[in-house]
Amino acid sequence: SGDVAGGVTQQAKTGEAFTFTINKKDGYTYTVTARQNDSAITVKDNGNGTYTIPGVTGNLVINATMTPKSYNVTVEGTGAGDVTAADKATYNTDYTFTVTEDGNYTYNTTVTVGGKAYTLGTPENGKYTIPGTDIKGDIVISVTKAVKPSSVVSVTKPDYVKGSDTATKGQDYTFTIDKEEGYEYS
Repeated sequence: SGDVAGGVTQQAKTGEAFTFTINKKDGYTYTVTARQNDSAITVKDNGNGTYTIPGVTGNLVINATMTPKSYNVTVEGTGAGDVTAADKATYNTDYTFTVTEDGNYTYNTTVTVGGKAYTLGTPENGKYTIPGTDIKGDIVISVTKAVKPSSVVSVTKPDYVKGSDTATKGQDYTFTIDKEEGYEYS
């Protein structure tokens, strides 16, 4: 037996089942196919890294391909709208996402990979990178944002204007006017 990258020659006995092992590497899915006497045949995956071809009748050619696993990426939290991220990540390929921060807010970005907390490196211009070899499960990016206290400003208004006495920089401010007859308002 050998891993997918290496060719292996073994003796298979006519009329008997032939079982072989593939030394699987984490982060990959494997597809195993076989040909016997130039015809495609069924290969049974035994689920433990071994495969069996029943009733050998001639020379076998076995091929195995390994494909990096792909995982789902979910973005959540009050700052999710400020995140740019692909919805899939692939093992062995670096995954980058961006948090575009609004200066009126503080941000907290956390990540889990495969349900376990993951320690992010320092972002460069809001871009975070997870090395491809660390991508071994679904990724959840959680971004929370909170208004910076310095972003709250006071509002001065006459009595006939109804609305909050404070507003937040960068957010809409809504107010109403109690209009009296005989006056024009602008």
